[in-house]
Amino acid sequence: VFVCKWANLEDHLTKEKYLFTVNHFLAAYVHTIQNRLIDSLSVTAEERYKQMIQNRIEYIDQIPLSDLASYLGITRQSMSRIRNSKF
Repeated sequence: VFVCKWANLEDHLTKEKYLFTVNHFLAAYVHTIQNRLIDSLSVTAEERYKQMIQNRIEYIDQIPLSDLASYLGITRQSMSRIRNSKF
């Protein structure tokens, strides 16, 4: 994780390096959004939840149920059902 203020980043980098860095972050963000869109159209919410458990198990218990449901595009009740089901 990289945390800083954009103004500080711009002050410490050349213009070319700053633009390269911004472009890199934007490209990574677009890639993430594309993958989420493809998954939302082709994979069920239960399958996306299973993927989350496999990839980020350490965060699952820290995220409120309503936020997980919103991220997966389902209701809180459906999220609760998925969490309580046996895979």
